[in-house]
Amino acid sequence: MTARIYPTDGPRDFEDSSHEDEIYYALRDRLSEDYIVIHSFKYRKKFNRGFEERESDFVVYHRELGILCIEAKAGRNIVYRDSEWFYNGGRTKFNHDPYDQAADAMYRMRERINSEKDGGLGIKECSILSAVWFPDMNSSQLSSLNLPPHALADFTLTHEDTLNPDKKIKEIFGACSNGKWNSYRHDYCPASSTRLSEAEEKSILDKVLLPSFNIVEMPSVRFDRTERKFLQLLDSQARILDFLVDQRSAVINGAAGTGKTLLAIERANQLASEGKKSLFLCVNRLLKEDVAKRIREKGLSDYVDVMTVSGLAKAKTGSFDDYRGLSKWLDTCPDESKIRSRHIIIDEGQDFGMRAIADAGVLESLYLLNSMHEDGSFYVFYDERQLIQGVDLPDLIREADCKMTLYVNCRNTRSISDCSINGLNRKIKHRLRDEAVSGEPPRFIFETDPKKVEDQIDKMIQSSKQDGIKAEDMVVLTCSTIRNSKHKAKIRVDRSDNQMKAWGTSKVPVYTCREFKGLEADVVFLIDVDKAVWEQDSEYQAPPGLLFYTGASRAKFQLVIAVEMTEGEAADVADILDGVDNRHRRRPYLKLENILKKSLG
Repeated sequence: MTARIYPTDGPRDFEDSSHEDEIYYALRDRLSEDYIVIHSFKYRKKFNRGFEERESDFVVYHRELGILCIEAKAGRNIVYRDSEWFYNGGRTKFNHDPYDQAADAMYRMRERINSEKDGGLGIKECSILSAVWFPDMNSSQLSSLNLPPHALADFTLTHEDTLNPDKKIKEIFGACSNGKWNSYRHDYCPASSTRLSEAEEKSILDKVLLPSFNIVEMPSVRFDRTERKFLQLLDSQARILDFLVDQRSAVINGAAGTGKTLLAIERANQLASEGKKSLFLCVNRLLKEDVAKRIREKGLSDYVDVMTVSGLAKAKTGSFDDYRGLSKWLDTCPDESKIRSRHIIIDEGQDFGMRAIADAGVLESLYLLNSMHEDGSFYVFYDERQLIQGVDLPDLIREADCKMTLYVNCRNTRSISDCSINGLNRKIKHRLRDEAVSGEPPRFIFETDPKKVEDQIDKMIQSSKQDGIKAEDMVVLTCSTIRNSKHKAKIRVDRSDNQMKAWGTSKVPVYTCREFKGLEADVVFLIDVDKAVWEQDSEYQAPPGLLFYTGASRAKFQLVIAVEMTEGEAADVADILDGVDNRHRRRPYLKLENILKKSLG
């Protein structure tokens, strides 16, 4: 794990010449999670005439070491003469002595933490030191400098330390603790080492280093850190595309959460980087809109056409549902320029098993058109478990020669992935890499009264907003339809937001599991989870458990499941999932919860 650094989304504004970004990423990526780093820590210094705002470029905290205030100074050929600092061979003068700046921040930090006066915390056993970092200077240059008495090489970092900052930071604290500099200045190296209790650490973080908000406990910040881990896993997963670089056609299977859509977008990005255009097709309109937005944000709109298959049908036949006409057009189209691309990317390929699309042979016609060109490519990404739109997996996918499966979960947590898989009443191969993010377990609401369910969800939404989670990062998904939902009276049309359906006045959007398939949200509230979801002749016309699997797997970080069944119905569903009759008659709610939360790791 990497250091906890704030701000989390990159360094604050800084002078380009200071190279503070280089130091920021070195501290973030090359220190362990035991460190907390704050970039551009601002404080006020009191003078007779009032206050003056000062800044420490970096404050590094470690519970067992203490606090290090770092002043960053870039520039080549640094010179010190006439009690002043210069860089660029002596042509440009630093505004302030960097060692004095670092020490000023150190003394102010000691006033706030070590001292008992003027509102200080009175925490004595916390070592607080200062250092200067020259990222453009190497260690040999440093050793050749004739430093002034107050500038100590032991408390100076150079370019080499960007590769291993942990080693140098520990050496700095060690230089004081071993007594080497205790006689240098009586107040520079404190006599005591760092020994902090949990309460003292919390006080330092909450009242001095991170006083304006509860960084450690905020779910939104925890989500950001988990998102970084997801991106690392996705980078690893994306290497599969490198192995397929010479493969003209491939079908790639992956469970919900393995990042299929993001890999499909990366495939389009690879082609665009070579100046090649691609057609990105899916069935779901909401998924198409989400992909198109991501494509625009990447600046790829000139190279990637994102369409639904019905949109393609409309463009070529004049009718959204004339799939036979689309297939006929594709079969008689000798010029691939009419669809602007020799490279076709299909996302959520299992949806092409919808009866009207499958009977028309749209997928096969696309493949045949593409195969006419030696330099074309045809990639299909699909999830064999999400057949809620179609009756069967398309033959082209089932019989493909080059077929690969993704096993790294890089879109949601292990606990959410396990829960969604556990909702399927059949044995599923479910293999995740050890580094998959565990995450918090799903939360359950067991209630048959719709009003009580709604009240609990209202409270959870309000709590999430107070924790910094935006309404647009949450979603309510129904396993039923909007018309047949037990909560249809709670679902309102938000006329201020393009007729979006919302949960009451919360601004949290509401969709069906079918509508939201292929998309994601930080927090998902899954409603209308009743016995019918697992019945063979389900009124929802989806194989048993698949709507639950699809809906639950949309959650990235938090999943709340409203199980709206009687105890008898819960016992029946537990029996279905466990494959044994009449085993779960006692405490059925708890047993169903345990089955759905069971770890598959």
